[in-house]
Amino acid sequence: YAGRQELPENLKINFRTVAMMVPDRQIIIRVKLASCGFLENILLARKFYTLYKLCEEQLTKQVHYDFGLRNILSCLRTLGAAKRTSPGDTESTIVMRVLRDMNLSKLVDEDEPLFLSLINDLFPGITLDKAGYPELEKAIADQVETAGLINHPAWKLKLVQLFETQRVRHGMMALGPTGAGKTTCIHTLMKAMTDCGEPHREMRMNPKAITAPQMFGRLDVATNDWTDGIFSTLWRRTHRAKKGEHIWLVLDGPVDAIWIENLNSVLDDNKTLTLANGDRIPMATNCKIIFEPDNIDNASPATVSRNGMVFMSSSVLEWKPILQAWLRTRNPSEAATIESIFDGSFAQLYRFAIQNLVFKMKVLECMIISQCCKLLQGLIPKREEKDTSPVPVEHLEKLYTFTLMWSIGAMLELDDRIKMAEWIKNNPDITMNLPDIPEDSEATIFDYCVDNDGNWQHWERRVEEYHYPADSTPEYGSILVPNVDNVRTDFLIHTIAKQTKGVLLIGEQGTAKTVMIKGYMSKYDPDFHLSKSLNFSSATTPMLFQRSIESYVDKRMGSTYGPPAGKKMTVFVDDINMPIINEWGDQITNEIVRQLMETKGFYNLDKPGDFTNIADVQFCAAMIQPGGGRNDIPNRLKRQFTIFNCSLPSNPSIDKIFGVIGTGHFCEKRLFPADVRAMVAKIVPVTRRIWQLTKIKMLPTPAKFHYVFNLRDLSRIWEGMLKVLSEECDSVQYLLSLWEHECVRVIADRFTNSEDKDWFFKAIIRVVGENLGAEYLEELDPEPYFVDFLRDAPEPTGEEPEDADLEAPKIYEKIPSFQVLSERLQMFMASYNDTVRGAHMGLVFFKDAMTHLVKISRVIRTPRGNSLLVGVGGSGKQSLTRLASFIAGYKIFQITLTRSYNQSNLMDDLKYLYRVAGGEGNGITFIFTDNEIKDEAFLEYLNNVLSSGEVSNLFARDELDEITQELIPIMKKEFPRRPPTQDNLYAYFISRARDNLHVVLCFSPVGEKFRNRSLKFPGLISGCTMDWFLGWPKDALVAVADSFLASYEMVCSAEVKQQVVETMGIFHDKVAEACVKYFDRYRRQTHVTPKSYLSFIDGYKSIYSEKYAHIGELSRRMNTGLEKLIEAGESVAELSQELAVKEKDLAVASAKADKVLAEVTVSAQAAEKVKNEVQKVKDAAQVIVDGIAVEKSFAEEKLEAAKPALAEAEAALQTIKAADIGTVRKLAKPPHLIMRIMDCALLLFRRRLDPVTQDPDRPCPKPSWSESLKLMSAGGFLSMLQNFPKDTITEEMVELMQPYLSMEDYSLENAKKVCGNVAGLLAWTCAMAVFYGINKEVLPLKANLAIQEAHLAKAMDQLNKAQAQLDAKQAELDEVQAKFDAAMKEKQDLLDDAEACKKKMDAASALIGGLAGEKTRWTQQSKEFKAQIERLVGDSLLCTAFLSYSGPFNQEFRTYLLKDVWEKELTVRRIPFTKDLNITSELVDQPTVG
Repeated sequence: YAGRQELPENLKINFRTVAMMVPDRQIIIRVKLASCGFLENILLARKFYTLYKLCEEQLTKQVHYDFGLRNILSCLRTLGAAKRTSPGDTESTIVMRVLRDMNLSKLVDEDEPLFLSLINDLFPGITLDKAGYPELEKAIADQVETAGLINHPAWKLKLVQLFETQRVRHGMMALGPTGAGKTTCIHTLMKAMTDCGEPHREMRMNPKAITAPQMFGRLDVATNDWTDGIFSTLWRRTHRAKKGEHIWLVLDGPVDAIWIENLNSVLDDNKTLTLANGDRIPMATNCKIIFEPDNIDNASPATVSRNGMVFMSSSVLEWKPILQAWLRTRNPSEAATIESIFDGSFAQLYRFAIQNLVFKMKVLECMIISQCCKLLQGLIPKREEKDTSPVPVEHLEKLYTFTLMWSIGAMLELDDRIKMAEWIKNNPDITMNLPDIPEDSEATIFDYCVDNDGNWQHWERRVEEYHYPADSTPEYGSILVPNVDNVRTDFLIHTIAKQTKGVLLIGEQGTAKTVMIKGYMSKYDPDFHLSKSLNFSSATTPMLFQRSIESYVDKRMGSTYGPPAGKKMTVFVDDINMPIINEWGDQITNEIVRQLMETKGFYNLDKPGDFTNIADVQFCAAMIQPGGGRNDIPNRLKRQFTIFNCSLPSNPSIDKIFGVIGTGHFCEKRLFPADVRAMVAKIVPVTRRIWQLTKIKMLPTPAKFHYVFNLRDLSRIWEGMLKVLSEECDSVQYLLSLWEHECVRVIADRFTNSEDKDWFFKAIIRVVGENLGAEYLEELDPEPYFVDFLRDAPEPTGEEPEDADLEAPKIYEKIPSFQVLSERLQMFMASYNDTVRGAHMGLVFFKDAMTHLVKISRVIRTPRGNSLLVGVGGSGKQSLTRLASFIAGYKIFQITLTRSYNQSNLMDDLKYLYRVAGGEGNGITFIFTDNEIKDEAFLEYLNNVLSSGEVSNLFARDELDEITQELIPIMKKEFPRRPPTQDNLYAYFISRARDNLHVVLCFSPVGEKFRNRSLKFPGLISGCTMDWFLGWPKDALVAVADSFLASYEMVCSAEVKQQVVETMGIFHDKVAEACVKYFDRYRRQTHVTPKSYLSFIDGYKSIYSEKYAHIGELSRRMNTGLEKLIEAGESVAELSQELAVKEKDLAVASAKADKVLAEVTVSAQAAEKVKNEVQKVKDAAQVIVDGIAVEKSFAEEKLEAAKPALAEAEAALQTIKAADIGTVRKLAKPPHLIMRIMDCALLLFRRRLDPVTQDPDRPCPKPSWSESLKLMSAGGFLSMLQNFPKDTITEEMVELMQPYLSMEDYSLENAKKVCGNVAGLLAWTCAMAVFYGINKEVLPLKANLAIQEAHLAKAMDQLNKAQAQLDAKQAELDEVQAKFDAAMKEKQDLLDDAEACKKKMDAASALIGGLAGEKTRWTQQSKEFKAQIERLVGDSLLCTAFLSYSGPFNQEFRTYLLKDVWEKELTVRRIPFTKDLNITSELVDQPTVG
């Protein structure tokens, strides 16, 4: 059963299954009784067993009844205790009393007498006294008094029963309908028990306002982290309670099998809470767990048997005690009067209402009476402190009548209210103070109210006049024309809301519920009282609601939160009944709403177990009447509200509202002609008639669920009418065209077929004829269309003021003709393609496309205009929207879907949209298609955008501050009187965003999704103007095909091409008809869409091109073969002639070659002779050359050794300057070493020396200094040194120098010391001596070289002469050889040519011989290909149609389409095609199939 799952087979197989028998309970009872000391245990056991058996059989079957073993055991436990406490009573009396007291508490009203008679029959003759608890009863009485309640006996009995139950059970259930006093019962009992010395306190939570993981805790699979839940945290806290304190855990919410099954181990004898992380927490000894549901339809028997039940039926607490409790708060004389008035008629009227009238919402008696009390509380005038005089009785009687009208009567529709008024008036048994209504008036008592002086007053007296401004156009959404309905509702809302209580308005769509509540909230002074509104949809979760409320409040102190700056706040919840009802029948989102209203707070989701108190927040709500697939809200939430049913305004009210607006706009001051002004007043009721007729005729069905026509539609018609200016609207005819256009746009654009549209046009004609007169029928345009983009921008002349507007003026006017419109749109499309990067829009503007563009343009040009476009794929919804947005000058936005796109991405995109629309103030169109609904929760956000324009928690605080700061100057400019507070700026931001953000939803009507979404998210329909795209008409299909194929090359006549274009459209239409037949026959839904048509055209082009290319290629190959055959025949004849000529040429060339050969032989011999002689001379010269080379290299090697010494000498010489020599010359007595160096120089230069005499100072000859001076004086001494001819040094010179060189002070170091810079001379002299030592070996070699080189010159001379002779001979030889080669080549070429010619001739002959038979076949085939290309036009059409359309159909329908529909059509239109075409072989070849 629910909450339990079947074990998987592979687990089940591991256990041995044992069936448990139902035990013999009688034996168990007897054993237990005996153990408690009962002597008559056998008889008593039988009576006990029989009673329970009878109860199971005879009593009604209630979910919460349990007469099983657990109940028996708890009774037996109590019996033991009872025997010990009252030993004086007989055993039968004890058993009878315990059985009665333990079971009576859970019985429903009708079972109680039966049970009592059963127990009396089993124990005859015993009369029981009531078990008394005097101390407790006194405590209860005191607590009831303190709380200002009534000590109602039946209810007090339930308190005692609950007390008895809690003594024997640790798990209890206080069960019963809302308003039966369950909560108060628990609270009062706990306080009374506290007074009796056992302190009790409760921890209360609603398990359905949170998810199961938030309740019990969740284990993070990835990290294995455990987060405690709210219940598990509270459970742990019970262990930390003070000693002696009792804690009751109250689970106050609907029971479903899942969460309560998780508590099985807590409720049975284990008394242990087991958590997913493996924790097992035992129940604290002083803890009890109590459930407080209003039904337990979903509870399993396991749960029921584990709980002690106390059933509180609504009869326990009827209306009287509730009224009396409230009257205790009034002064006694007033209270007595009111009570007597109620006693007089309330019960009869209430009984009449529930028996004869239809309540639009199911409500219980307790809700009606508490609504009466709330109304009286708000209505009875407050007296001054000193004024103690009571309110006059008459005044109270009138207020009582008024209260009944708006408590019992508040739930009724108009016709039932009239019945109720009649019944009150005509019933003789009751007397009520009613207003005096004139006989002829249509008014009922509901049209009257009681003024402060206690007099009846018609509501109309309270309605203020509304004056439409003649000089400015107010924002349409802000116009509120007061009438009886909204003044009355406003008064009722105020009566309740001023007591900070909740108000709920119910009513059909368009009964201005939202407008009235928002209108009421707009009267608050924002410095003291704030207002917020949010919309519920089927995707609203408790978490979303809690986060929204948390975003509205700031921390005050501790865990108390409230609206900012200590203000109060009213939160308006629209569509409160929309959240989804889960499989257990609970509306969990409304559970948290109830929890917040009842306990003034909710549990913190971030810190489990901490309760957040919310102060100074009250609620208003609105919803559509339940029923007809629309949810109701839980009863326990209903009772938190005072409920009023809003009926549609009466016809005069509707006419008044739109009359004021219409005549206000079309006024004299705006220069409208008189006849136009007169006509506007007549049109007002006519528009209403049309709307009402449509409403009656066009009822919603499952296929046309969106045929819901409410006052919003009427208001949209007038909104469109107010766009026009007097310059255009200068005649009645123009006005009627405009009126017709707006009616059709708002009402007929949503129709899903042309029959409905035709009906609507006829209805307009009929109503105009009846109400305005037949003469106006001629003035009705069959199809008027109005747009605001026909004007061009003014040409800038350069003389405009700075702030001149150079945009094209947006003037709403009628289109002159579709031709003009089409040209204009073509211009815009070209401009769009130029402006938007990557845009290649190529729309075909057939009539339907233009009209849809006009419709979209009209909606998005209206402030807050949102559109819902419904049409199958490819109808052009998105393209037309893009173009319309471009024309309007808006940005275009569409979400980019990625694999990971989720709600937070959508939130970021919405932020961008709001920033552009609200922050920058630019128009932006948000295109949203059903392919982008990755998650249904996306629609929740869109629903809010469309309904209230606000998405809660969209912006973080800091982001909002940033946006609103930027808006301060802009708001100052627009509303100079409005103070720039945070709330005003935010409201301005949201209203600006709503004006500029245009949501265009592009949905497909195929399948159930569209319908389900629209019902779950009512804003999608109510917040949008709908445009239903019907299938493209035939002219559209043809126009599109024509535009695609116009420039496409096809091999056929122009006439056939035109037929192909038209056939395409017909094919598409025929398939659409076949879809309907297919559905009728097989109940399988298939669709053809414009997208499939476009792919049909594209497919046609690609298949035609492919087949054309393929057949063309085959044809080309065939023709090439034929050409080659003809060519071969001609070639053979030519070649045989060529061959004869070539053979003659060959003979001549042969003779010529032989002649040249003889000449070559002679020349070759002569040249050979000369060549041998030259070779000998060459060899002799070579020997000499080789010898010279060896010697030369040896000499060079020797000289190489002397090079370093020479280089050193040269370097030394470089150091000597001419000035240094001059200095030496001037020395009178030069150092001895210098003189010696100069002697060596003299020797080398072969100059004269003095005769040798021994030097007196040194062991050497005396230096010849005078000669030395001469040498130095000679010009260019330095250059002589540098250019000294080294080869002239002789052995003698060196020998003479030897004594000088060998002296020990003849060294470079000494020289540097003695003679400074002339030291280089010393180094030079030494080097010369060393050089000679080497050079003396080289000199003979050099001499020999010179002789050898002379010989070589001679030999070379001879060689050159011989070589010249040889070259001359060789040249002669080459010349003759070349002649020979040429002659031979010519001969060879002729041979080759003749051979090739012969081969060619043989090949051609073979080819002609081989293919003689093929020639005929190829010629035939070539003609066939040509015919095939002509038939390709029709063949491709059949193939493409087959590919594009026949997929969804079965074989039978495919054949039917191909043979009976398409081929037949081609035959009729004379389009060539192949008879019995095999589509498969046409589209794929055999190898591909293989």
